Amino acid sequence: MIRVLHALNELQPSGAERMLASSAGMWEQHGVEIVILGAGTRHPYAEDLRRLGYRVILCPSTRTRQGLAEFATAVRALRPDIVHLHAESMFAPMALAARSCGSVKSVLRSIHSIVGVGSKPGFRRKRRRRLMVARAAGMRAFACSAEVAQHEMNAFGLRTQVVENWVDTGGFSRSSDGARDPVRAELGIDADTTVVTVVGSCGGPKNHELLLKAVLGMSGGLMVLHVGGHASSSDHERQLIAELEWRGAIRLLGLRDDVPRIMAASDAVAVPSHHEGFSVVAAESLCAGVPLLAARSPGLAWVEEFATPQCLLLEAEVWSERLEALAAGDRPRREALDSDRESALRRFAPARGVAQWAEIYRRLVPAMATQPSVGRGSVAAP
Repeated sequence: MIRVLHALNELQPSGAERMLASSAGMWEQHGVEIVILGAGTRHPYAEDLRRLGYRVILCPSTRTRQGLAEFATAVRALRPDIVHLHAESMFAPMALAARSCGSVKSVLRSIHSIVGVGSKPGFRRKRRRRLMVARAAGMRAFACSAEVAQHEMNAFGLRTQVVENWVDTGGFSRSSDGARDPVRAELGIDADTTVVTVVGSCGGPKNHELLLKAVLGMSGGLMVLHVGGHASSSDHERQLIAELEWRGAIRLLGLRDDVPRIMAASDAVAVPSHHEGFSVVAAESLCAGVPLLAARSPGLAWVEEFATPQCLLLEAEVWSERLEALAAGDRPRREALDSDRESALRRFAPARGVAQWAEIYRRLVPAMATQPSVGRGSVAAP
């Protein structure tokens, strides 16, 4: 059994943690044992991952001397064959610490975002130096999408292999009137109201402000459902939300674990981001068979490989026009949405991702591929 330690920051119900959750129970059939390490102070998703059968180890942030030391101690105690890093911060010293442990045959790193967009002067130069250190430690880099890979090559001269991220495809059923009516009734939304869902925390690159402006520019007849937090909202976003609430044109649903149900109740899902590494929300929308409105932004070009998404410029007037057309009934044909859905369910399935990573792990630890683990006791999670 190949033992792989996945090292992340604080364990949150998003990103790589969700991918590991949706793939729980699939790794063993490929001869891979996954152990998860979370670095930081808050880990709201740690117990969820433990309940799914993962061994989870926690340590302080690796930005601190104590955290980096405890990370190295955990690696020595676990004796993994591979250390798989996910965080952008501290990847170089973590790679060095991992390779200093005798059992580690390879260090991998997944890059989950387009790094350095809008960064301060000098960031790229500093990151290139960190990449040189990581290369010296033998770290191999993997990108979550073709656009992320191209950006790493253009901006930092880093060659990466692409392994696309995945979503929990098992939770999505085809959107239909029958599926959406109970959710609308629960939320008190009329069946004939046009509903657009946006998922994720406000603020930053998610650019929900654009959608809010676009809806305010409409003549009415549209409801926005927002699933996610608002702690990072800008003052301007809060003002826009308040005005939409006064109009009765937005519902703030907070953090929910039934996103597939909310999407099924929607007429479209909006992804107005300035940039993305891999948009989980866009992939989920396609898997749900719900029309997708996406920004024409870095990291979202892949959605145009499907037939039905509408890719729009980052201008509120453009989005207002598209939303007006949506409210007037201008939507993709059901047959086209179903065809995109079948393609998305295959492309973004956890089983596909697990099989790809397992093949990479086997290639890097060939002697372990057909041999049981020897001489490594279990390590209790604290």
